[in-house]
Amino acid sequence: TLTIYPENMFPAVIKFVMYTIIPAGYIAHAPIKVITNSSITWFIVLILATVFFVTLTCFLYKKGLP
Repeated sequence: TLTIYPENMFPAVIKFVMYTIIPAGYIAHAPIKVITNSSITWFIVLILATVFFVTLTCFLYKKGLP
């Protein structure tokens, strides 16, 4: 429900949470920025975030196995 509102309406603290603790910003707002601004920077950030979260998920999955 944070993702249905425009990003610029949130204060900096909420944006920080959306892009770090809860990756909602990468799911909803980053792809929109890539499409609307044709920004290579946001595209790279989006790819790096994807690699980070996939790596983190694999690591936590393997740690959870007995």
